Amino acid sequence: MNKNLKKNLIISVVLATAIYIGASVYSDFGKIVENAASFNWILLPLILICSYLNYIFRFLKWHYYVKQLELNVPLKISFRIFMSGLVMSISPGKMGEVLKSVMIKQTCGYPISKTAPIVLSERITDILSLVLLASLGGIVFGTGGVLIILTGTGFVFLVIFLVAQKPRQLFIKIITFVPFVKKFSNHIQTSFDSASQLLKPIPLIKMTLLSIVSWFFECLGFYLILSGFSQDTTLFAATYIYSFATIAGSVSMLPAGLGVTEGSLGFLLVRFGSKLDIAVASTILLRTVTLWFAVILGIFHIFAYQRIYGKIAESE
Repeated sequence: MNKNLKKNLIISVVLATAIYIGASVYSDFGKIVENAASFNWILLPLILICSYLNYIFRFLKWHYYVKQLELNVPLKISFRIFMSGLVMSISPGKMGEVLKSVMIKQTCGYPISKTAPIVLSERITDILSLVLLASLGGIVFGTGGVLIILTGTGFVFLVIFLVAQKPRQLFIKIITFVPFVKKFSNHIQTSFDSASQLLKPIPLIKMTLLSIVSWFFECLGFYLILSGFSQDTTLFAATYIYSFATIAGSVSMLPAGLGVTEGSLGFLLVRFGSKLDIAVASTILLRTVTLWFAVILGIFHIFAYQRIYGKIAESE
């Protein structure tokens, strides 16, 4: 694991710990401990399975995109690279997962400029699927509609920009007037071509639908957590709360949405009738079995990767 990755991981862990301790103290730490003791821990394996299924379906999307670009990356290597990339769930908007492109170059020789758009396409379809999951809840519950609409609209326009040839080529011409940027013009063109190929209507629709399935598993896991705390919450409400909070954390561009995601989850849970201490306990457990579970799996797979292929380069 390289130095920058270690540094970012340590900073994120410290920040998250500070947030969780602060929230626990504010909401009465003693009650949170009592809630943890009363939680139905028999549900924990099912909750972790839900999170893992989310990663599996996201891997299927990742490998689909690899095949769309006609890259010869064996399934086993592709899976190891994808799972290693989970450690970058702590990066802003998860865009640090471009680490996967570095690993593809190291193992298979493909340029980063060609494969980096896969990460962008993953994030776009993730957000669009979460917008769709949250939309109906936003209408029914009458909250969060502005953020959902603005986020969905913004990402739709981003897709149109990346797919439409004339705006894309005009943008490339404009930015390559800058001398420093001009020497990277071929790499920029390659990246835009890959993004355009991955975000065409059919791949976009297929992978957005697949993303709905993958993220619904984490919504289901959140519902199980609330059930474990004996909260009378429907799966529909849990899906809305989780989707909205994840969108809010993503668009904040903070590492892993730290603070924003937790705050949104806690606020909505209280608004939906949970006590503050239950809301905090549910939020901490949810982030542990989603975000931090992903990071732990990522670390494990990175070490396994490095035993076979050597240390991941600081830069490529």
